[in-house]
Amino acid sequence: MSKSFGIMTESAQFREKLNQAVLQSDVVKIFDNLLTIAVEDWASDIHIEPLENYSRIRLRIDWVLEELIQYPRHLHESIISKFKIESGQMRPDEKGFLKMLEFQMLLRQIKK
Repeated sequence: MSKSFGIMTESAQFREKLNQAVLQSDVVKIFDNLLTIAVEDWASDIHIEPLENYSRIRLRIDWVLEELIQYPRHLHESIISKFKIESGQMRPDEKGFLKMLEFQMLLRQIKK
């Protein structure tokens, strides 16, 4: 957890909240904190990737993909569904699974 002069930075606070949300399997809080971190860090892309034993989320910051968090594989479908619902690609009653979702957002415009 990054600290600056003994005070936790805002981004570090949301990263800690993201970690807690993963531990609690709270998909809504994972989504909310992930988007907040992406905006704060000026990420251009969010990569949500299933791997064999776990899934991970990476952010593209200044052209470089940086791993943000790893989470249990069983949460993957729920997280993908939350992104699809919020982006208007899916109604809550639809089912879907993607092996990898590159969710590109215009976060820099949100920051303005």
